[in-house]
Amino acid sequence: MKRILSILLALLLVFSLTACSLGKKTTTPDPQPVEESPQNTPAEEPVADNAKVFACEELRITLTDEFQEESGIDYYTGVFDTDEEVVFILREEKSYFGSISLDEYAEKVIEANENVGHIIEKLHKKDGIPLFEYEFDNESTGSTFDYYTTMFESNDAFWLVQFACYATEYKDHVETFHKYARSVTFDE
Repeated sequence: MKRILSILLALLLVFSLTACSLGKKTTTPDPQPVEESPQNTPAEEPVADNAKVFACEELRITLTDEFQEESGIDYYTGVFDTDEEVVFILREEKSYFGSISLDEYAEKVIEANENVGHIIEKLHKKDGIPLFEYEFDNESTGSTFDYYTTMFESNDAFWLVQFACYATEYKDHVETFHKYARSVTFDE
């Protein structure tokens, strides 16, 4: 796990550029209610028998009890990991973007990632969740990671929720990543 975390911390440097180009991370002490939509309605099927809900400000995500919350990782609102998977969560105030939709936010995320050299597949939706996938080669470690990147919207923020694992294991994890994404809800 320490090896994965150190590799992913190196990736954090790359994604810090994304965070900087999209806006500052801030917190909101009192989250506002959000309307029901496909992206804040719990998944119909359970994530796993050992499911556990994790909180990241007003966002709730159901992962497994194998996940641990990591602290002290700059630029992200929350990071959760296991020996094989990691989840990065970034909250960005809507006010930094003016009046844009979730789809427009997703396009800005793609543009920012392409500006730092990521080759991104086309933005698409699965079960109403905007997402894109990409591969990242960490030259310093010689490891390659695949990312399943999803975007959500709460009352006053956009949320980037990224799921990652070694590229060689991605096919084994991608459906689980989507189950995790479908579990995302926001406090009312």
